[in-house]
This record gives sequence, structure tokens and C-alpha cells, in this order.
Amino acid sequence: MMTGVLSAPWKEWRRCDRVSQCIVSVVLLLLLLAYLPTLQFDYVTQDQWRAFRYSLEGEPSLVQGKWCGLMVWQFYLQTGRPFVWFGECVEHAVVSHISDFRYVRPIVFGVVLLTVLYLGSALTPFIGGFPLGVSAAGAFVVAPGYSFMYLQGMPGIMVLGSVILSAMSFLLYRNENSHRENPGLKVILSSGTLFILACLIYPAYAFIVVPLVLIELGFGSGPIFMTRARRAVNKLLFYFGAALIYYAFVQASGFLLRTYKGELPALGVYEMATQKSPLVVYERLSELAKYFWHMSPFNFEMIPGISVLILAAFVVIATRKIVPTSGEKVFVVFACAAFICVVSIIFLFGSISPWLLSKMDKLETRHVVPWYLFFCGGTVGLICFLLSFFPKANILAPLVTVLIFVLPISIAQYRLSLLEVMVTNVEIESIRSHLSNWIQNKGWIDKKYLLVVIPSKARPSFAEKVGNDTGYGNDNAVLASWPNPVSIPWMLNAVFREISGRPKIRMVDCAFDQLCANIAAQNEGTIALGYTKGLTEIRSPVDPYIINLSLLTSQPVVPRIVQANSVPILKASSTLGSFGPYGLLTAAQPGWHAERQPHYPQTLDIDLSETKTIQKILLLPQDGLRLRMPGSLEVRIRSEDGDWVEVGHFNDLCDAVTENDWHDAVLDKPQNARFVRLVIFQNCGDPDFLTLRGLRLE
Repeated sequence: MMTGVLSAPWKEWRRCDRVSQCIVSVVLLLLLLAYLPTLQFDYVTQDQWRAFRYSLEGEPSLVQGKWCGLMVWQFYLQTGRPFVWFGECVEHAVVSHISDFRYVRPIVFGVVLLTVLYLGSALTPFIGGFPLGVSAAGAFVVAPGYSFMYLQGMPGIMVLGSVILSAMSFLLYRNENSHRENPGLKVILSSGTLFILACLIYPAYAFIVVPLVLIELGFGSGPIFMTRARRAVNKLLFYFGAALIYYAFVQASGFLLRTYKGELPALGVYEMATQKSPLVVYERLSELAKYFWHMSPFNFEMIPGISVLILAAFVVIATRKIVPTSGEKVFVVFACAAFICVVSIIFLFGSISPWLLSKMDKLETRHVVPWYLFFCGGTVGLICFLLSFFPKANILAPLVTVLIFVLPISIAQYRLSLLEVMVTNVEIESIRSHLSNWIQNKGWIDKKYLLVVIPSKARPSFAEKVGNDTGYGNDNAVLASWPNPVSIPWMLNAVFREISGRPKIRMVDCAFDQLCANIAAQNEGTIALGYTKGLTEIRSPVDPYIINLSLLTSQPVVPRIVQANSVPILKASSTLGSFGPYGLLTAAQPGWHAERQPHYPQTLDIDLSETKTIQKILLLPQDGLRLRMPGSLEVRIRSEDGDWVEVGHFNDLCDAVTENDWHDAVLDKPQNARFVRLVIFQNCGDPDFLTLRGLRLE
């Protein structure tokens, strides 16, 4: 049974005549053309920069793959997508330099071709044969939501695979359901397992089964409409039940994880939870209606309302199949059309329920991928319907579909693929130029503060026409540093790795934390990395080296730099990797980590830059990791030229909690000091780690 589903594309191919096989081959070649630039040039898209989150020197492949897995599996399990990260970690293991991405991109493109063949097989009975099914699937895999995930490379390969799993699930269940009303247990288990696996990767893509059911209902032939409707309801109930099993499995997994690991960090919008507020659901439905009106069903910009026209055409064709004779009364025709329209709208909104009922706030094209499948299948069905009025032209439907539909879409995607490569290369070359100049002028000596000005717009000026002014445009071809400033240190890591002859650099990512940047820039052996949008002045004791990525856009920003007084300097007796103490005074994540399995005592030295009065030391542990914080410490102080003097010893810091999880150590009386030393004798029980997120002196 499963063997039959796996070989479905091959069976459909063998049923085709030579002309049909040629048309299928042409569609696949057009897809190669559409994505050809992505296979020719070096580039890095948004999520792929995570491959450079490790040290500047790079690490062995297996080490990077292992670190990736340890870093992300808990997060993805909590978000309900526990299988989505495998491809990303494979890429992390393979990639050491930007040019290494070329080795894995053909694999991702191979998954695209498999998707076209399986989706084409699923669509074949409804829209006129395998060549037309493949044509509709070919248009789908260059639609904005799908192409976005393809362009992410291996981090997106599992997501693309979820479409194949869902198509296989639909094929298996449909084939059995066409022979009998109630499929056997083996089919239910096999098809349900495939769908649940797709959901465990990415539910938004797994729900492409819903538009497949809708297309079958509207375009299907054979049994009378009521039989098709009964089978459609049967399928929807089946997939609804499978979705409930998926949800229960994820919730149970999360419960077990929390039981084993204790309280976990909050995930915010990524939390796997259903949206229970009717008002929020209503607002989202309104937003979806606006999106539906403004969206382009394909990969090029079209006037608003095209999606509504395609839906209307689908309703007309489906109604004609229900009421084929001209003798029916007008109100019967309109009643059937209204019924099909309402059902179609319910199906379409239901197909994106993974976003509609989630806590995810912003609506992106990848959340509405099932809609693009409906539009592509509906458009091919419309072409066939129009050609059916011309008997001689009807046999040319596959060829006409390729010429007037697949070919223009493939050419448009070729241009978009080329634009994607150009945009990312502009950003990379800008960073390369700045860092090469910084290295050449020995910036690590007197320009220890790298300040990145974030792009003020999503795209460079030459690419701004992608998308539209409504906010419902294409997510592709954007500067990676614009939506994801978190990727900036990874981008610099990647470019630094390419520069031969550079000194050993220890870069501290301070993001928008100015105090952290000021401290790190003045510490020996460290380089501070900070970001700005140019809206506020930068007060720094050192002159920053500016990497202004906003100059790539049509709205360049020039930050205002103001010379500030000296700031506190922190040093630690040991540090794990790049997790130094530089952001402690601002409680910046992830905080200071001493060496693994530290040898006590460990020390933290604070140069306050001037004599200040202190009476209280407050410590903030890492979120949910109290056992790692200092449990016993001694406080020593000294003046500008004096000796160290002990002013306090504290053994119960693990339980000395004040507000917001800060732990306080109160001195017997106020002390004047320029330098403060914290001598740590033990943590609160963790055998491997001594960490601290925040430190305040009051």
C-alpha cells in the first residue's frame, strides 16, 4: 500500500503518452530555469546565517552539528515542530565558509522536484491528467511562501519535505476512499502517521491537504456531488482527528520536557498554544480577508482582487458540475453557487488554522502556503474549463497551460532568484569591504568598537519594487540584517573567517546595549559589537568603526556619535568561549559563564572608573538556572592606590532573593571604593557551570 504511494509519480509517468511525458519534462526544466541562479552563485539568506553562530575559528563538522542539535531541539519541541531542525544541523556540520552552501543547495532543489511530482500525482484526477497536475504543482513551488522556505536552504528542507508527506498522506487516503466510504485500519494508520509527521515538521505546510480536498470537491468528476461532498467531509474529519492527535502529542511532550528540565524560558509568540480569545480570532479573520484581497496568487505582483476572481471562477466551475443542465431554476443555481462559495471560504480559512489559532502575531506568506496551492490548482482547472468549450483546442490544454501559465511564472521566478542572489551579495560585499579595511588598518588596536547601522528599509534601492505598499508583499530578496539583527554577529563571523592573516579576535555581541559595548570596547583582548538604527545618539568613550548598512537603501542613516566619559570595566578569572562578563551591569543575555567545571575560587573584578559608595551587591542568575549562580562569595574593595580589603562574606546567596529574582548581599555599612572584587567559592549546586546574568552595585 505504501509502496504504491511512493511509486505514484512513476505510475502516472508510465500512463502518459510521449507528448505528455515531454510536457512534464518541460515543466521540470522550467523549474530548473526558475531557480538556476540559486544553484550558480554564492549567497546566504536570512536563516542560513545561523551556520556561523560558532567561533570565529570554526569547529570540526561533527562538533558544529552536535552543538546545533543541543542548542535548538528543546525550542523546536516546545513550538510543536520537533523534527524541523535536522536539516539545519546538517548544514551547520557541512558549512564553514559562505562558499560551502553550494554543496547542499542541489539537495534542496531535488526535494522541490519531488514535491512537484507527488503534488502533481495528487492533483492528477481533478484537473485533467498528470501534465496538468505537474503544471499546477510547478506553479506552487515558485509561489512566495514556498520559495521563501526553499531559499533558506537546508534549514528549510524539512519544511519542504512536510509538503511531500502531506501529499503522500492525501494520495493514500484518497485512493482507498475512492473505492469504499470507510478506509481500512491500515490506511487510516498509515495516512494519519504521514500527516502527523508532516505536522511535527511544520503544520502550516502540512495543511495543504485541505485545499487538495477542496479542489477534489469542486473539480472532481465521477460520483454525484453529494457523494463527493460526503467523501470530502470524511477526509476533513480524518485530518481533524489526526491534527488533534498531533496537538495532544506535542502537549504531552512539552509536559514531559518541563517535568525533566524544570521551568523553561517563555517562548512568546512561538509558544505552542491555541488562541482562545474570540476578539483576537475575529481581528485575525479581518486581517486575513485584507490579505486575501491584496495578495498576488503567484510570484509576480498583480492588481488587488485577482485572488477573489480565481475563487469566483472556482465556484462557477464547481456549480456547473453540480447543476449541469440549463433547465434548472435560477434560484437553484444561485443557491448552489452560494453554498460552494461559503464552503470554499471555510476550507480556505481552515487551511491556515495553524496561524489563525496560534499566538504568532505577524502574518507572513509562509503561513498561507495552502492558499497558493489552491490558486495554482484553481487556475489550471480554469484554463482547462475554458478550453473545454473548444473541442479541438481541449487536447492542447497541457501545452497551452505550460505556455501561458508555467512559462511566465518560471521566468518571473528566475528574475526573483537572481534578485535574491544580488541583494544578499550586496550586503555581504559591504561587510567584506568594511572588515577588510578594519583589518588592514589594525582596527583591533584603536577601533575596538564595531558599530553596525541596521538598514532602514527591507531592500536595497534597486530591489524596492518587490512586493507592494500594502504590507502583503513578498518576503524574499530582503537584507538579512533588516528583519533579523540577531544575525549580524554571525554575518561578521562568516566574513572574518574568510580574511587570512587576521589576528585572533574575541568579539562581544552587545546588540543595542550601549553600556555593554562601552565596557567591552575598553577591556583588553575584546572587540565590542553594537547595533543602532540611528534614532538615538551613541555615547561612547571610544571612537567606533561604523559599518553602515543603511547606505545600501534609499533612506541612509548617519548615527550621531558623542564622546562619553569612561565606563566600568569588568574582568573574570575564567570565561567559557565568548560568554564574558561584559554585559553583567546591564543584565544582557546570556551572561557570564566561567570555564566548564570551574576550579574555585573564581573572581570577578570591577573597575568603577571612579570612586563610588556601595553597600549592596545584587546578583541575577540565568533565567531558570539558579543552581549555576554564585552561592558563596567574599567582597573585597580597594581605592585608587590602596590594598584589597575584605568587607563582607556571604554563604547563603542561593536563597537571598529580592524582587524580580535578584539575590542580594548587603554589607554591614557603606563603603567607598574604586575597585571591587567578588571572590566566588562555590555555586548553588550545578556540577558543570558557574554563570551569572546580571550584577548591580548599589
